[in-house]
Amino acid sequence: MLVYGEKDDVLRGALVEARMGLALRKPIIVVGENPSYGIWKYHSLVHRVASFDKARSVLRLMAATAIPAEQHEPQPICDISPFF
Repeated sequence: MLVYGEKDDVLRGALVEARMGLALRKPIIVVGENPSYGIWKYHSLVHRVASFDKARSVLRLMAATAIPAEQHEPQPICDISPFF
């Protein structure tokens, strides 16, 4: 997922989608600086880049090192067994 906002943009929907992506353990790329990005931009799955050219490089690297879908084993988001 790629998130971008101009410095004076107030992001809302994009933030909901980005946080859902993090909950699903998806990598997020944020371009530039925006006050709306908040503290989650420091999450280990978030890649911060200064420009779209840098974002393109990160996307290419991700695509080159991706595990094919048929070889990917889904992992649970969290173990809830202690609660039952």
